[in-house]
Order: sequence, then structure tokens, then C-alpha cells
Amino acid sequence: MTEYVVDASVVAKWHFPEQSAERAATLLDQMTSGRARLSAPDLIICEFGNLVLRKVRIREVAGEDGEMIFADFLSAPLHFTPSPDLARAAFAVAQAVGCSFYDGLYVALAEISGAPLVTADLKLLNQLAGTGLSEVAVALDDVDS
Repeated sequence: MTEYVVDASVVAKWHFPEQSAERAATLLDQMTSGRARLSAPDLIICEFGNLVLRKVRIREVAGEDGEMIFADFLSAPLHFTPSPDLARAAFAVAQAVGCSFYDGLYVALAEISGAPLVTADLKLLNQLAGTGLSEVAVALDDVDS
């Protein structure tokens, strides 16, 4: 079974029409069919919930639809790792590469688990480039389907 760590930039594409949504949908299909295991720090619940709430507030999504989208996300068989288990490693990652602590949680999980971080966050990929952690993450568009 293939294993990946995914961040909120990928999960958002499961629910909203964005660039590379088809690639993200392929990962979702692989997870729901049992061909892949997708993991994330539990922080993703807060990040994705905030994203959906923001879309509701700017009326890009109706309130009821936002609730359904969030409930759908929560029911996905995504494996959550408690953030406290990753906190020290995430802090070290953030200091080393200049990313946010939040992004450091995803990178730390990928590093600890040995599963690549799949992200659509080009800023994070650029921060990791040229560091010892550059091989930990892969752009969503570069994931083999």
C-alpha cells in the first residue's frame, strides 16, 4: 500500500474546484479504495475547518454546504497524528527551513513516517528546496497516479 502525508492544500482540492483538483481526487480515490494510506497532523482539522468557514463567510459556499463539506472531510479515512507528538520535530524543521510551525508539522510527520508529503503549497516546496528536507515533499502535480 502506498503511503502519503497530505496537507490542507491537497484536501481543499477534494472539495473545491481548484487547479490540480483531478490529481487530488486521484489520491482521495486511492485512499477510499484502500490502495493508499493518507495521513496528516491533526492540525489539518483546524486548517480545513477554517478554510471552509472562510468560504462560507465570503458567500462562496452556502452555510449548509459548508457544514456538509466539513462533515465529509471528517468522515474520510484520513489518519490523524496528534500535533504534540510532532511538535519538537516541527519546531526544528521550521527553524531550519524558515517555514511556519504549521507547515513544520506536516514536514515532520513526513520525515518521521517515511511517507512523502504531498502538497500544492509552492512556497513550502521552495522553502524546502536546497535543504536536507527537500526530498521529504513532492508537488501534487508530480505524484504518480
